[in-house]
Amino acid sequence: MSSLALGSRPYQNPSEGSYVLEDPLPESSYVLGNAVFAVSSAVGSMVAPVRERIRTLRDPRMKTEAASIIEQFRVAAEDACLDSSTAPPLHVLEPEDGSFLIEWQMRDRTLGFCIEPTEGQSGWYYASSKESGGQCGAGLLPSLDMKALLSLMQGKVNR
Repeated sequence: MSSLALGSRPYQNPSEGSYVLEDPLPESSYVLGNAVFAVSSAVGSMVAPVRERIRTLRDPRMKTEAASIIEQFRVAAEDACLDSSTAPPLHVLEPEDGSFLIEWQMRDRTLGFCIEPTEGQSGWYYASSKESGGQCGAGLLPSLDMKALLSLMQGKVNR
């Protein structure tokens, strides 16, 4: 009987041969045969600089919240088939109060996420110019609806 190694735990496998699972594919890549879907890598490039900056955060809770937001953004952007070739990248702002801001700014709209040092205070915000509907909104992270916010950012909401 052959064995399959999952990490450091052996698992008995009745099939022929011995297998060791390799590290998973890099994040934001989905491989089908030899093809890599372009939307994944393109959206990944939009969030890559922010992911790198998140890795340097010292507070584990803030790091986890920020990473979760970026992953939600990536998934929602891919689901919405966001044209990342024309969309601006996300960027980071670091105010002196210790918070960590992630923003996505377009000519007439801004979507932001504020990771606060105090637990339970992190949230999101959205604002558009008067010419783009003059909408604004904000809330704590539990109220975050990333798909709806990305629709607003893309101007796909019926008025």
